Amino acid sequence: MFGKVKSYIFSMIDYSNIKSVLDIGCGRGDLLIEMGEQLGKNATLVGIDSMKRSIDHAVEKTSGDERFSFKLEDIETGLGFCDNTFDIVLCNDVLECIKDQENLLKEMYRVLKPGGQVIFSHYDWDTQVFNVRDKNLYRKILHTFNDWQQPWMTACDPWMGRKLHGLFNRAGLFDGEVSVYVLTETDYELGNKGYYAVNEEFIALVNKELISEEEFIEFRKDVQEHADRGEYFYSINVYFYNGIKK
Repeated sequence: MFGKVKSYIFSMIDYSNIKSVLDIGCGRGDLLIEMGEQLGKNATLVGIDSMKRSIDHAVEKTSGDERFSFKLEDIETGLGFCDNTFDIVLCNDVLECIKDQENLLKEMYRVLKPGGQVIFSHYDWDTQVFNVRDKNLYRKILHTFNDWQQPWMTACDPWMGRKLHGLFNRAGLFDGEVSVYVLTETDYELGNKGYYAVNEEFIALVNKELISEEEFIEFRKDVQEHADRGEYFYSINVYFYNGIKK
């Protein structure tokens, strides 16, 4: 997760009321590890993910800190925790990847303590903007990536960000609201989301033969030329649901 987005999430949290945290789809544990810096020695920080490599990395990175635990878990089958366990549940960019989203919300409600907080965040992939010359090639690459259901996904919905409000509102389990953070970048460099999108995410489309190598090279050249002229621009909308268990 990129730094500006993490900072936005952290701004929603009252650390004085938090002792137990669950991160659904924790990846390499970066969000939990940063939260751990704000919490005391008696805190419990739990992360679950379906990718073993990510879990292994998180376990290694937090070795020796007994506050942390990371589990390999398939959330499609539910959450393997007792009722009323956590003060806060976090989830970033997971809902688009699973089929039974309503069940996850019910499970999350179950494992939260009374009055517990939930923060769900999600990129809305169709809002990605690059300043480039070739509009048609940009649209092709963007939509090909957005609609690509990768092997580890059981579903794929690039509009999940804009659907957060409707999903939580329909469930009726939480009192909350939706906000949006527009991530904007004017530097095309390592560590930024736009650079990562081009050089990690979009290049993967070539390896899967979803676009041609020539198309990718032309697009990357277009992006780089705008950067060289000082005209690079990238943005994407991130939507957040911040709610309290009823």
